[in-house]
Amino acid sequence: MNHTIRYLAAATLALASVSAHAQVIDPVGDFLPTYTGPQNGDLDALSLFVVFSESGVTLTSTVNGTVGDTLGSAFIWGVDRGSGTDRLITSGPPAVGPADLFLDAVVRLESGGGGRVMTFPTVGAPITTLLDPSTISISGSTITTTIPFDVLFSTGFDHEDYTYAFWTRSELGSQAFIADLAPDGGSFRGTAVPEPATWMMMIAGFGLVGGAMRMARRRRGDNLVSSIV
Repeated sequence: MNHTIRYLAAATLALASVSAHAQVIDPVGDFLPTYTGPQNGDLDALSLFVVFSESGVTLTSTVNGTVGDTLGSAFIWGVDRGSGTDRLITSGPPAVGPADLFLDAVVRLESGGGGRVMTFPTVGAPITTLLDPSTISISGSTITTTIPFDVLFSTGFDHEDYTYAFWTRSELGSQAFIADLAPDGGSFRGTAVPEPATWMMMIAGFGLVGGAMRMARRRRGDNLVSSIV
């Protein structure tokens, strides 16, 4: 029984580790002081998820309103793949985010369902890849997409070392239309999809606990019968 409990505890800790690192929570109503647009709920980031596998990364953001309530709004992920530059949002004017927020790619998702990936070389013009609208999912206050790593290819980092930031825009153009930047501290890493062995360990752990509980019930029943006889 003690072995079973230890087994389940290991499985639970593995799942808890995945959950804890997958989500970033952003405060309600923390619009940037440089922002000059409408303070609508769909421009207020609440939570972020970044989960990656061998083939690509899934980006999920939830806002404080229905995606698309603000006409022309955009939901943007910045990514540092290893050769980050400060020329994307921190250079201004107005300057947005901490000075050490380095990014070298942008995933722009539009409230109407379109999107694109822009990768920025060290010098020269960015490379733009249009996203298939079927790869973008909008459900109420949440917008999700999965980007393959052959589009977000490494410029020095391993995939697990990519860092991510997210911001909303009321419209394209001036950086004064960037409404909310999350996380406030700059950027964060994603989390890997659990290895199959981890899922098998958790399934086996739950099975062992179920078996142990059934055995314990049978023993209690046998003891009861013995006491009656």
